[in-house]
Amino acid sequence: GVAIGILDNGVITTRGLGVTNLEDPLAVTEHTVFPIASISKTFAATAMMRLVEQGKVDLKAPVRTYLPEFRVRDEAVSRQVTVWNLLTHTSGWEGQVSGPERGEDTLRNFVATVMPDLMQVAPPAAAWSYNNAGFSVAGRVIEAVTGTSINRAIRDLVFTPLGLEHAGTTAGDFIVNRFAAGHATGAQNRVILNRPFAPSTSVTAGGVGLCISDLMTYASFHLGDGTSAG
Repeated sequence: GVAIGILDNGVITTRGLGVTNLEDPLAVTEHTVFPIASISKTFAATAMMRLVEQGKVDLKAPVRTYLPEFRVRDEAVSRQVTVWNLLTHTSGWEGQVSGPERGEDTLRNFVATVMPDLMQVAPPAAAWSYNNAGFSVAGRVIEAVTGTSINRAIRDLVFTPLGLEHAGTTAGDFIVNRFAAGHATGAQNRVILNRPFAPSTSVTAGGVGLCISDLMTYASFHLGDGTSAG
């Protein structure tokens, strides 16, 4: 199944095609929730900019301003890397890493146990390299500044103000919606349902899910004047 949305001169048109799940098929509609993978990074950046707007985060401040315990293998980088580097893929460390699921302690655990041994491949701001790890650290910054889990913070800072009623970050959020399951090609080219389903362990790197209607509302906000009705 697939959902399509078009925004043209302020008019939104959506269409659902196919089904949510070959084993229990439901028609895809404008409210079918899909995992959106790395589009989630824009939600993380939007949440961070809300905190900048509130005077709670300075993008040019070192990460240690908000996470005093933060460290990577290179001590100079540990001191110098900024929030800006996290959000612009310019931290310079190996980026395609993740940590185990630990519930609301997932990002805290990631920063404490995975980041300290991460290989540095370039100084901060010296090179651009796609970096999931940086966005996981950004998520932990958001948690530290707001004093809440990343799930609650993204909801309070982005989903609720924009009225994104079908958006979520956990399996519990998704299960109460019509949800598009993933499929793969197995033996004899047979299409099979991916089991088990597990959201990304990093909400801010890739763990958001929402429907095309909500995604178009989100797009309209970013293409608009920076205000919302919420």
